[in-house]
Amino acid sequence: MGFKEFFNQDIGAGMRAAREARELAKDSELQRTCGRCSTVWYVPADLKAPSKSEMFSAKLGKAGADLSLISFSRSRKQQKVNRLEDKAQAVKDEARCPSCGSGSFTETLVQL
Repeated sequence: MGFKEFFNQDIGAGMRAAREARELAKDSELQRTCGRCSTVWYVPADLKAPSKSEMFSAKLGKAGADLSLISFSRSRKQQKVNRLEDKAQAVKDEARCPSCGSGSFTETLVQL
Protein backbone atom coordinates (compact mmCIF):
# COMPACT_ATOMS: atom_id res chain seq x y z
CA MET A 1 0.00 0.00 0.00
CA GLY A 2 1.41 3.35 -1.04
CA PHE A 3 1.31 6.66 0.80
CA LYS A 4 -1.68 7.90 -1.19
CA GLU A 5 -3.76 4.80 -0.45
CA PHE A 6 -2.84 4.91 3.24
CA PHE A 7 -3.60 8.62 3.45
CA ASN A 8 -7.00 8.24 1.76
CA GLN A 9 -7.88 5.23 3.89
CA ASP A 10 -6.99 7.09 7.11
CA ILE A 11 -9.10 10.12 6.18
CA GLY A 12 -12.04 7.88 5.29
CA ALA A 13 -11.89 6.12 8.66
CA GLY A 14 -11.72 9.43 10.50
CA MET A 15 -14.66 10.83 8.56
CA ARG A 16 -16.71 7.70 9.25
CA ALA A 17 -15.92 7.93 12.97
CA ALA A 18 -16.95 11.61 13.04
CA ARG A 19 -20.19 10.85 11.19
CA GLU A 20 -20.97 7.98 13.60
CA ALA A 21 -20.32 10.27 16.58
CA ARG A 22 -22.70 12.90 15.14
CA GLU A 23 -25.39 10.26 14.57
CA LEU A 24 -24.98 8.98 18.12
CA ALA A 25 -25.21 12.51 19.50
CA LYS A 26 -28.51 13.10 17.65
CA ASP A 27 -30.20 10.28 19.56
CA SER A 28 -28.70 10.91 22.99
CA GLU A 29 -28.24 13.37 25.83
CA LEU A 30 -25.71 13.89 28.56
CA GLN A 31 -27.10 13.26 32.02
CA ARG A 32 -25.17 15.43 34.45
CA THR A 33 -25.20 14.94 38.21
CA CYS A 34 -23.95 17.70 40.49
CA GLY A 35 -21.09 16.70 42.77
CA ARG A 36 -22.28 19.08 45.50
CA CYS A 37 -26.09 18.78 45.72
CA SER A 38 -26.75 15.68 43.51
CA THR A 39 -29.15 17.58 41.22
CA VAL A 40 -29.58 15.85 37.84
CA TRP A 41 -29.97 17.82 34.60
CA TYR A 42 -29.77 16.95 30.92
CA VAL A 43 -27.76 18.55 28.16
CA PRO A 44 -27.88 17.84 24.40
CA ALA A 45 -24.97 15.53 23.56
CA ASP A 46 -24.05 17.62 20.51
CA LEU A 47 -23.76 20.87 22.50
CA LYS A 48 -20.14 21.95 22.28
CA ALA A 49 -18.39 25.26 22.34
CA PRO A 50 -17.28 26.77 19.04
CA SER A 51 -13.55 26.43 18.53
CA LYS A 52 -11.26 29.41 18.91
CA SER A 53 -10.46 29.29 15.20
CA GLU A 54 -14.18 29.26 14.35
CA MET A 55 -14.77 32.36 16.50
CA PHE A 56 -11.67 34.09 15.13
CA SER A 57 -12.72 33.38 11.55
CA ALA A 58 -16.24 34.73 12.13
CA LYS A 59 -14.98 37.90 13.83
CA LEU A 60 -12.36 38.44 11.13
CA GLY A 61 -15.02 38.08 8.43
CA LYS A 62 -17.23 40.58 10.23
CA ALA A 63 -14.33 43.04 10.60
CA GLY A 64 -13.59 42.74 6.87
CA ALA A 65 -17.23 43.38 6.01
CA ASP A 66 -17.28 46.40 8.34
CA LEU A 67 -14.25 47.91 6.57
CA SER A 68 -15.63 47.34 3.11
CA LEU A 69 -17.23 50.35 1.43
CA ILE A 70 -19.65 48.11 -0.42
CA SER A 71 -20.82 45.21 1.70
CA PHE A 72 -24.06 43.35 1.48
CA SER A 73 -23.03 40.79 4.07
CA ARG A 74 -22.46 42.90 7.19
CA SER A 75 -25.64 41.80 8.92
CA ARG A 76 -25.06 38.17 7.89
CA LYS A 77 -21.54 38.25 9.32
CA GLN A 78 -22.84 39.83 12.54
CA GLN A 79 -25.53 37.15 12.80
CA LYS A 80 -22.88 34.43 12.50
CA VAL A 81 -20.79 36.02 15.26
CA ASN A 82 -23.90 36.36 17.44
CA ARG A 83 -24.87 32.70 16.87
CA LEU A 84 -21.40 31.50 17.86
CA GLU A 85 -21.33 33.73 20.94
CA ASP A 86 -24.80 32.50 21.96
CA LYS A 87 -23.67 28.90 21.55
CA ALA A 88 -20.56 29.53 23.65
CA GLN A 89 -22.71 31.11 26.37
CA ALA A 90 -25.13 28.14 26.31
CA VAL A 91 -22.19 25.77 26.82
CA LYS A 92 -21.01 27.86 29.80
CA ASP A 93 -24.52 27.93 31.28
CA GLU A 94 -24.90 24.15 31.01
CA ALA A 95 -21.53 23.59 32.71
CA ARG A 96 -22.99 24.76 36.04
CA CYS A 97 -25.55 23.07 38.26
CA PRO A 98 -28.91 24.80 37.83
CA SER A 99 -29.61 24.49 41.58
CA CYS A 100 -26.40 25.44 43.36
CA GLY A 101 -24.16 26.77 40.56
CA SER A 102 -21.36 24.27 41.16
CA GLY A 103 -19.11 23.39 38.25
CA SER A 104 -18.40 19.93 39.66
CA PHE A 105 -20.44 17.19 37.99
CA THR A 106 -20.30 13.75 36.47
CA GLU A 107 -21.88 12.99 33.13
CA THR A 108 -23.23 9.91 31.42
CA LEU A 109 -24.33 9.49 27.83
CA VAL A 110 -28.01 8.48 27.76
CA GLN A 111 -29.82 7.18 24.65
CA LEU A 112 -33.23 8.69 23.95
